[in-house]
Amino acid sequence: MKESEFKFSNPKLVKLDFITNDDYVQKHDTAQKDIGISINNHISTIDEKEAVVELEIEIGEKSNMFPFFMCLIIGAKFKLDDEIEGTNFDNLLNINAPTLLLSYARPIISTVTAQAGMKPLNLPFFNFTK
Repeated sequence: MKESEFKFSNPKLVKLDFITNDDYVQKHDTAQKDIGISINNHISTIDEKEAVVELEIEIGEKSNMFPFFMCLIIGAKFKLDDEIEGTNFDNLLNINAPTLLLSYARPIISTVTAQAGMKPLNLPFFNFTK
C-alpha cells in the first residue's frame, strides 16, 4: 500500500453556531431524519495543485418547528504532491475533500447535540458524486 499524493492539513473548525429552540414541542411522529440538513462545499483555489475547501453544514432552523439550529463550517487545505494517473484534482476537491471533512464534523455535531440534552444527532453518509 502506498501513501496518497492527495494531502490535507489538519481540519479547522471555522464556525459553530448552535441555538436551541425553547418553544419547540416534540411530536411523537417526528424523527431525526425530519430535521433538515443542508450541506454546501466551498472551494478557494490557491493554484493548480492546492486549494482550501470548507464544508458548511446547516441543520434545522430558527423556529419552533425544529428542536435546534446549527451552522458548522469546517475546512482544510488540500494539495496534490504529484499527478495521480486518471484522477482530476477538481474531482478530488469536490468529492474526496468534503467526504473527509464530513468525517471530522460528524462527532462534533453528535457531541454538541448530546451536551444540549438531546438525543445525539449522528449524520448519515452523503454522496458527493451527485
